[in-house]
Amino acid sequence: MLGAVAVIGAFVPFVTYGSWFIGVAGMALGVVALLRRARGRGLAVGGILLSGLGFLLSIILAAVYTIGFLSSWGHGMPGSPDVAPTSPAVSAETIPAVFGQTVTYDDGLQLQVSAPTTFDPSSDARGADQAWNLSFTVTVYNGSTADVALDPSLGVYSAGVAGSPIIDPTSGIDAGLPADTIAVGQTRSWVIGSSVENPADVTVQIGPAAPYLVSSFTN
Repeated sequence: MLGAVAVIGAFVPFVTYGSWFIGVAGMALGVVALLRRARGRGLAVGGILLSGLGFLLSIILAAVYTIGFLSSWGHGMPGSPDVAPTSPAVSAETIPAVFGQTVTYDDGLQLQVSAPTTFDPSSDARGADQAWNLSFTVTVYNGSTADVALDPSLGVYSAGVAGSPIIDPTSGIDAGLPADTIAVGQTRSWVIGSSVENPADVTVQIGPAAPYLVSSFTN
């Protein structure tokens, strides 16, 4: 009886932590019965074996449950590293290119960033707070078979330092990025401005919209 209880209890979380004791008690009683009885020893031997099985299962499953509990508890603690699932729509890859080169995506959409041009911002300009002020012309051509809704991402870097976005409507550099739709066969161009430290070391990272990869244009 105790052997059966030990085996069943080994499979029940938390109960398994006490099942080993039941297994030990079952084995002890089975040995006593085996020594005292001349007949019916088969039942005593069966009880000893079943109790031993319950003892082993309780030890093994208790270890398994403990590891699982500690793992779940650790992931919920503040500061514990959580691994974020990878989204198929977001990629850390970039497409290398040089200024003036046309990047063609798999669906036929084309993206180009012109070589940087220095300019003198107007008195109304904002963001011209670094040594050099540059403008770039971004051109997107929809060579795909469906309309594309623009939602550009943009980053300008110089010598490892982020450039400052320039807003200067007088110079044709408006605030924000276009968010319109380009019909099939149509082209959309706009000018961006950035204040940077070194015009000889400039990188423009731009993606036309999700899920297109970001293209990295350099000089």
